[in-house]
This record gives sequence, C-alpha cells and structure tokens, in this order.
Amino acid sequence: MLIIGETYKTARYKKLTWFRLSLSFFLIYASVYGGTVSLFTENMIMRSTKEFFLVLLIVYAFWDFLLTKDKQQSIVKTLLFFILLFITIIGSLGVLESGDWVSYAYGIKITILPMSAIFIGFLLKKYDVKIDKTLLFIYVLIILGWVVQYNLGLDRLLAMGFEYGVNVKHFNSNILRLPSLVGAPDAYAFLLCILGISLETSDSFSNRKMTKWLIKGTTLLFLLLATIRSAILLWTICQAFLFFRSVRILPAKKQLLLLSFGSFVVAIVPIALLFFLSKSTLASSSSFKERLSHWSDYLQSVFTSEGLIGYGLGTVGAASRRISELGYQSYDYAVDNQYIAFYEQIGMIGCLLLILLAMIIVKNILINNQVYLKFSLVILPLFVGTLISCYFTNVLEIYPFNVIFWVMIGYGMGNYPIIHDDVKGEYK
Repeated sequence: MLIIGETYKTARYKKLTWFRLSLSFFLIYASVYGGTVSLFTENMIMRSTKEFFLVLLIVYAFWDFLLTKDKQQSIVKTLLFFILLFITIIGSLGVLESGDWVSYAYGIKITILPMSAIFIGFLLKKYDVKIDKTLLFIYVLIILGWVVQYNLGLDRLLAMGFEYGVNVKHFNSNILRLPSLVGAPDAYAFLLCILGISLETSDSFSNRKMTKWLIKGTTLLFLLLATIRSAILLWTICQAFLFFRSVRILPAKKQLLLLSFGSFVVAIVPIALLFFLSKSTLASSSSFKERLSHWSDYLQSVFTSEGLIGYGLGTVGAASRRISELGYQSYDYAVDNQYIAFYEQIGMIGCLLLILLAMIIVKNILINNQVYLKFSLVILPLFVGTLISCYFTNVLEIYPFNVIFWVMIGYGMGNYPIIHDDVKGEYK
C-alpha cells in the first residue's frame, strides 16, 4: 500500500542507500580488478570480493521482490529464474562424466552470475535508481588508465607485471593493444563501449547536447585506438539504431531531411571505408580467418549426448582459459564465437532455453519502448548489437561488460510505473 508522510524519492533513496553504494563499489572494483588488483596480489579474499558483492546484490534483489510482495511482471521474473536454473542444471550434466567441477564453478562465475544480474536491473527500474555518476567515473577512469599505459610503453608495462598475450597484445604486429585498468584489451574496449552508449543516452545528459556529443566522439576515438573491431561493430550498430529511432519521433519535415542525409551517409560510407581501411590494419582479415580455422575443433554432432547437453559449463571459453592459467587440466579453448561456446557447453537443449530467454527479453523491451520510450531507448539496440558481436567474440563472457549488460537489460525490461517526486509515499 502507499504510505503518506514522506516524498517517494526521499523514502526510496533512504531505503536503497546501501544497495546503491554496494553496487557502485562493485562496479568500480570489478572495472579495475583485472588490470590492477589481480596483477599485484594473489590474495583469495581480494579475488573473491567482486563475486561476493555480486551474489549479495542478486540475493537482495530477490529478497526485495519477495519482501514487498512485488507482483509486477511476476510471470516474467519466474520464467527468467527457471531458465537460468535449468541452464545451470544442464551445464552440470556434461561435467558428471568428466568430473571437471572446477571448470563448472568458473563457468557459473563467468556466465550464470552475470546473467543473474538481470534481476538487479529490475530492482533499479522498480525504484528508479540512477547509477550514472558511477558509470561516468568508471568511464573517465579507464580512459585515463589507457592514456597512462600508452605513455608508459610496452617495456615498462611488462616490467610492472603485465603479461604479454593476456594483458597486453599486438594487433598485426605493429599496433599495441592495451588493457587500461580492466585487465585485457577486449574487456577494456567492450566496457568503454557500453559505458559510452549508456552515458550518452542517459537522462542525466538529456538536455546537454554538447556533453552527449563529447561522450559520443570520445568513445569512438578511444574505441578506434583500442582496435577491437567487435566492440567498434557493437557501438556502430547501436548508433545506427539510435539515429533512426530519434528520427522517428521528429516532425515529418525533419524526418525527411535527416533520412535523406542518412541515406547519403549509408551510400558514401562503404566507399570511404574501402578507401581508408584498405590502407589500414583495421581491414585485416587474418584474425577472422584464424577464428574460422578452429571453430569446429570441439564441435559435436547434435545427435549425440554432448550435442544435447554439451560438455558442461566452463569447459570452453573464458572459464577454460582461466582454468588452464591456474594449472588445471582443461581444453584451454577460447572459441571466439559465443554461440558455438554456448552450444559446446550446454548443448542444443541449453541453446533452446537461451533462445526462449532472448524472446522474453525482446518482447518486454518492445512493450516498454511503447510505454516508457526514453527509458528503454538504448536497450534494444544494445541487445541486438551484442547478439551480432557474439558471432565474432565470446561477448557474454567478457567481464565486467557482461554484468553491466545484463543489468541494463533488466532495467529495460522492468515494466514499473515512473512515480514523480511530487507523489508521496513508498511501496510496502
């Protein structure tokens, strides 16, 4: 019921102060852990802190839904919970034969826990909690970290403890890929991408066009400098969706003008790209050809037990690479294709559950786009762009991009009425 006596905004923020602070701490710590903390300490407490906070936040989200008897989208939340539960169970079946429970534990840590963060997004939407300042802080921090590393150079970074081929890499033997504070070049680029997209579409900058364009330009510049093409692809797809979505809500004359300009850009950009990229290492297809050469290494037939339930969570992808680094026996197979990675881990049954999950997500985002247009403006493009990028990289295993991604998906799905500050009370 609605309790009168205190503005909704004040009551809401008092109730969730510790939650917002914990979430902010977790996001900042997760963003700097791989490239700073993990390089200088082997302390297990420090290493497990981020997982502890993530589990705590997810459990609190469930507790809040139960405590407040929140029936909003209860069927959707129940379906999401059981889909994740069944994926976890299916991911354990393939491990029963091999007994590789260490890989399974890492698979849950790298895949299932971040996906469960979708419920944190629901909670943020329920109470209209903003984390823009935290995201902006991380955005500035990782860009500054990249600039500092660029000026230090490769030799200094290696002397500090960065590992070549893991933290620091070369692109086509002549361009240095840096990890910033995140720990790996891919992780830095995807984190930069999702932060830039989130900030430029945030309500905090809705009336600051210059700030939005500054964020857009800065994000593109540092994505190009990072040379992670799958992250650039994700950013480009989101920008295209956002452009045509913004045109749709304009008056007819402006729509025609901008669509004409957009058509001109679409016609001229491929020609310009062919001219410039033909002389740039960004156009190199060697890494893509290398991916194609090994995608079928562990690809099992659909008509086998492995094809139905997979080899088990964590047996390939980021978890298997991490297990190998720790000295355990594993395939040590990156895959570089999220769909093949999922199929090899959880089989066709698990992939069908993921398709169901995607359908539920798209349906609810589309519903919210009609009801709360500006609140879900970026979510669908982000989801579609990520699905496309998954063809080239294990995007949903890239940390902490995957956590922020699922939080944003949950926020975009949450169908909660926005109560203005002049409405008093809080939900009990």
